[in-house]
Amino acid sequence: MEWNQSFFTVCVAAVTFYVGAFHFLFFVQFPKRRENLAFALACAAIAVYDVFSAGLYSAGSCAEGAVWQKRQVLALCFVGATMVWFTSEFVAGRVRKADIPFFVFWALMVPVLIFDRTYLTFTDYPLEKHFTLFGISFHYYEVRPGLLVDIQSFVGVLAAYHILRSLLSCLRQRCRPEAKPIIVGMLFVSAAVVNDTLVSSGVYSFVYLIETSYLWMVICMAYALTREHLVTQKALAVSEEKYRHLVDSLPDAIFITDERGIVLSVSGAAGAVFGAAPSEMAGRPFESFFHADSMERVKKFIQDVVARSSAAGDIIVVRGLPREGRQIWLSLSATVSTSLGGGRIEVHGIARDVTQRTIAEEERARLAAAVEAADESIIITDTNGVILYVNPCFERMTGYARKDIIGKTPAILQSGRHDRSFYSNMWATISSGQTWHGFFVNRRKDGVLFEEEAVISPVRDSTGRIVNYVAVKRDVTQQRLLEAELRHSQTMEAVGRLARGVAHDLTNMLVIITNSIHLLQQKLGAQDETVSRHLSNIVSAAEKAGNLTAELMAFSQKAPMSLREIDLNKSARSLEEMLVRTLGPSVPVARSDKSRAA
Repeated sequence: MEWNQSFFTVCVAAVTFYVGAFHFLFFVQFPKRRENLAFALACAAIAVYDVFSAGLYSAGSCAEGAVWQKRQVLALCFVGATMVWFTSEFVAGRVRKADIPFFVFWALMVPVLIFDRTYLTFTDYPLEKHFTLFGISFHYYEVRPGLLVDIQSFVGVLAAYHILRSLLSCLRQRCRPEAKPIIVGMLFVSAAVVNDTLVSSGVYSFVYLIETSYLWMVICMAYALTREHLVTQKALAVSEEKYRHLVDSLPDAIFITDERGIVLSVSGAAGAVFGAAPSEMAGRPFESFFHADSMERVKKFIQDVVARSSAAGDIIVVRGLPREGRQIWLSLSATVSTSLGGGRIEVHGIARDVTQRTIAEEERARLAAAVEAADESIIITDTNGVILYVNPCFERMTGYARKDIIGKTPAILQSGRHDRSFYSNMWATISSGQTWHGFFVNRRKDGVLFEEEAVISPVRDSTGRIVNYVAVKRDVTQQRLLEAELRHSQTMEAVGRLARGVAHDLTNMLVIITNSIHLLQQKLGAQDETVSRHLSNIVSAAEKAGNLTAELMAFSQKAPMSLREIDLNKSARSLEEMLVRTLGPSVPVARSDKSRAA
């Protein structure tokens, strides 16, 4: 029985080409995995070689067989190159330096095989082979290969060794466990190359095995790549499950919408963030899950993200649907993504509940506004006293602009009225964590002194460590002046009360003295001129004392003062006799007009 090897070889070529096309589609889907492209090209080269082999097996003469032989060897150049390339991509992910000599040799052999008309490639020595194996008759019409073809066959053996060595090294390093079936396939190919080289050279008669070995090689390589793909798919499924679990465990909601804003999918946190289950949100407009005041803004946000088509995400804060009677605030960030499928545009984003943060920010804003509007000077420093913040009242009170004072210390305000111990005590108090109360006499930028009341308190962080000091100061210059005036007024009032009491008692005594002198004058009459004159002086002095007490009474009662003219000469003369008696005869008393001297 004669075996139709051509039909079998064509079938092998068809299977090989189909496997190559399948893996080429793999490469199109995953372009970074270049081993699929190398394998697809290797399958194409092997399929072409199988077709040329079918032509050889159906040749009716040695001359016709020689044409197919040359085509076979030409195809083997591409088979060898793609097999070496596939191995390098499979084990290293790149072309290696050791591959270059093989590529160069096969590249040079291609034009030689095409244009050579000498016996370097094929001789004209016919090799007609006819034999029977296992009851099956085989008939080949060939010619003996030339020197270059024999060298190419030897290079093919070296390439097979290079491939096997690379695969075994990869297997030992456990970088690609999928290399095992490829090693088995390469052993088949290596054995077939040796067999076919010996058969082609006429050493012995046997059936050509290269096509069958290539088929086994393709099957082994396809198995390795498919197994790798399945392992990758399984790992991807596990990774996706982990990712889904991670996403669902996040407190933030991950959402995906199309370019129109229709919800495609939402993570498990949607219930906590939006108040709706993921199944309820799918297929509905994204803006419908926000407060009516924010719906239009959310819709425009999605449109703007799609229109911009940038990788950088936008962030907005909007009102969510109220829950349990309280207002909800949500922050949205999103980016545009193009799906790997048909290029569909999707919006991927994160929604976060920022209600507490928004409330805190509003409180901070109110506090900042209150500090800015405060009528007290507020200063914040670090622990070294370097000024970090002052409010507008500080600028008005001191004359220093905020930009001029930031980075300096409050020592710039010192007037020199306080000694070093005053400031040391203050720092000791606030450094120990206590609040200091006191007064400063400081100097404005224009040099004018002013007095201020200050309360300085330490500010602690969450660990209790002092990180800042805050001073609240109030200008008390006018208050101090008013207090001084009040104290003076109180003093004068006390003096007035004392004067009123003294004047009252003194008036009573003067009345007694005056009345007694008048009685004495009436009794003595003009008996003694000297005594009469002294009594007159006593009466005059008593009258003056009475006038003085009257003025004291008027002062104590805050009565209006009456002004009158007085004779200074008369007042001076009234004192002359008293001075003469007091000083004695040894000290002369002279009048200013020198009319008389005592």
